[in-house]
This record gives sequence, C-alpha cells and structure tokens, in this order.
Amino acid sequence: MPHKGFLFTPISHNRAEKEGNAMLLLIVPLGLFVVVRAARAVRESLRGVPRSNRDWIWY
Repeated sequence: MPHKGFLFTPISHNRAEKEGNAMLLLIVPLGLFVVVRAARAVRESLRGVPRSNRDWIWY
C-alpha cells in the first residue's frame, strides 16, 4: 500500500474536539481584545470631532 502522506492521516474525533476547544480558548480572548481596542479607537476619534459650528476652523 503506498504512503498517502501527512494530510491523509486519520485523526480521532476525541483529539479533534480537544484541539478545537484549545483553538476556541485562544480565539475568544483575542476577539474580545480586538473589540475593546476598536471601541476605544471609535471613542477617541469621536472626542476629536468638533461639537458645534463655532469649533470648526473655516478657511
């Protein structure tokens, strides 16, 4: 029987479930971090917007 290579090696379902949970544990905190940073960026950019027409600089 010829060697099929690494990509065709069968994976047990238990191992796949464990690796899936580990990936989830890495992705969720990273996603929360990205959302918090985006919210801060939006808040800071809105603070820089002039609140009235008197605050605008007209050229």
